[in-house]
Amino acid sequence: MFGVVLLAFFDISPENKLIMSPSLRKKWVAFFRTPSFWALLLVFFTIFVSGLYSENINYWFERSRIKLPFLGLPIAFFFLPKLTQKDYRKIALFYVFVLAISAIGVTINYGLDYEHINTLIGQGQNIPVPRNHIRFSLGIAIALMLSIGLYFDESPLFKRQKMVVATIAILLFLFQHLLAVRSGIIGMYLGLLVFLIKSLTIKKYQRLGLWGLVLIIIMPYLSQRYIPSLKRKVGYMLYDWKMRQQGQAAEYSDSGRIASIQVGLKIGNMQPILGVGVGDLRLEMDKYLNTFQQKKGLLPHNEYVFYYAATGVIGLGLFLFGVLTPIFWRKHYKNALFLSIQVILLLSFFVEATLETSTGTGYYLFWSLLGLLYVTDDIDYHQIDKNHLF
Repeated sequence: MFGVVLLAFFDISPENKLIMSPSLRKKWVAFFRTPSFWALLLVFFTIFVSGLYSENINYWFERSRIKLPFLGLPIAFFFLPKLTQKDYRKIALFYVFVLAISAIGVTINYGLDYEHINTLIGQGQNIPVPRNHIRFSLGIAIALMLSIGLYFDESPLFKRQKMVVATIAILLFLFQHLLAVRSGIIGMYLGLLVFLIKSLTIKKYQRLGLWGLVLIIIMPYLSQRYIPSLKRKVGYMLYDWKMRQQGQAAEYSDSGRIASIQVGLKIGNMQPILGVGVGDLRLEMDKYLNTFQQKKGLLPHNEYVFYYAATGVIGLGLFLFGVLTPIFWRKHYKNALFLSIQVILLLSFFVEATLETSTGTGYYLFWSLLGLLYVTDDIDYHQIDKNHLF
């Protein structure tokens, strides 16, 4: 088996020597000439290199293992054929349908146990969802962006695509408020803002864009006032803040998040150039969490602060280069759908250490690399795409 795999990447020269396949060599050259892909490797290498000055090797190995997909997947995706518009639409449509069905299931479950779940929300809990509520909310926001892109698609896959995806988009938009995960709601609104700004630059969509701007201005007020789950979440947030002001922050989730970020910044400021090393970050966090009346075991609830504390300004700079290059290389930000999804993902880094879980890493890499396969080409795709939102 190993020999078969090896021969797929290498050829036998006339002198019976094993040499790299010329086509593969060209592909590697192309890879390193495409920063939007290879820059993502820095997200792994920054953490990996910090092991050189970390004492806790086991924890460094654990963090490196979670980031390992950043080493393999950018290469694997780049070596795949370019994703056609039709294939991307099929994947998007499948994902939108799956998330819509999941949202319906969660809503039904919420309705069946309405009073109990609302009570839990008022105590800092969340509506029960498949797996993690923050990742699920992130997925809903991405599904909404995809459904909007499919609505404006100039080459629909089936006859009633516009009507179906428009209905799903409205349902997902309302469901995101019902879910009451603040990071997901903010990400959703910022993603919508990307589409609205793009629509204002295209004459036939300008009126729709203006109505959309009115909607995203008034909807946050209406939703927190009339959607019970979101109203309870806002009430808990205000209560949490009040307890924090009174020095009773130990038992409240928002206070724990804020404290973890404050401690992360303090640790980063102690070693601002290279950080403390990711292997020693958890131990350093535990040292200072007591100062904020918080339990041990927390990591900074902010991916940017995590990198600053663990790898310093050098590591943070390399991390930012890695995650921003896919957006700015060859002006990929001109594609509204790609940019809206990137905005949602990067926003999640401000409120969660998204990439410190396998699920979060998978979410980020899948949608980033899939989008890159769709928008990256040797031709000026912007000229093809400039009058469309998808």
